[in-house]
Amino acid sequence: RSATGWRGNRPRTLGYVSHRVMARRFSLSNACKGLRCLESMAKATTVTAPMASAAKNSFAGAVAQGGAGPEDYVPHLTDFVGRGNGVKS
Repeated sequence: RSATGWRGNRPRTLGYVSHRVMARRFSLSNACKGLRCLESMAKATTVTAPMASAAKNSFAGAVAQGGAGPEDYVPHLTDFVGRGNGVKS
């Protein structure tokens, strides 16, 4: 047994690893929806939220470019930002 209690190369399911798996499955359109809610809550309380607005606009731009599909996840945001700025992958 190793220090983690497992033999061999069995992956750990605790800590940041499980969060990274969840992040891969969080779609661009869901992220955009969540950031729209955050932005509207901030505006309702008269709190300025320039970073939330900038993030929301990035996701909204990706969704507008066709990133609303079931396979378009948050880590793909950089692909859409790059395409929007003329960078070819």
